[in-house]
Amino acid sequence: MVLRFTNESSRPQRGSDATVIASKSPFGPYRYVTNLNSWGEEHIKGQSSGVFTISEKAVKEERFVWATDLWFSGESGMKGDDYQYWEELEFVENKEGIPVPRRVGVVGVDGRNFEL
Repeated sequence: MVLRFTNESSRPQRGSDATVIASKSPFGPYRYVTNLNSWGEEHIKGQSSGVFTISEKAVKEERFVWATDLWFSGESGMKGDDYQYWEELEFVENKEGIPVPRRVGVVGVDGRNFEL
């Protein structure tokens, strides 16, 4: 599966969406399956920076976390000082057998509220 991010550069304070496209083959064809950061009440004003895994050896489980850079959040105004937003993902198969990610809750913002 490929996770594609799109940006709206004309108004960066609004952040970007996080369109997810998928294919059973790395060569395509790809099609839209969901949007992790659609415009609306739960939209995060940031730019998606990726998805990473956390392995829990005790239960032999891998968890997925979506990371987003929060634009203009640093007090200095410098891009290197901006905070990050993390949220855990879960995957639910759709009727075609494609694992579709969805956000399930805040993991942490800049190291605070880190609950794994």
